[in-house]
Amino acid sequence: MAPTGGFERALARLEQSEHRAAGLLSRMASGEGGNLHRVMLEMEAVRMQFELLMQVRNRLLDAYQEVMRMQV
Repeated sequence: MAPTGGFERALARLEQSEHRAAGLLSRMASGEGGNLHRVMLEMEAVRMQFELLMQVRNRLLDAYQEVMRMQV
């Protein structure tokens, strides 16, 4: 298993969530119905997923840089 497999899956889930939120938003904006509360919750969930993914990425990069600075 590749070390980035989990990160790639998380990124794919984030993309799916983003598409779902965008679909809800466009349906509501076009007047096809929809619940503003649900749309806002979906958009906030996507924002939080993105923030978490960026924090994980930053921690992984910091750990990699620390390993690269180690003396052999």
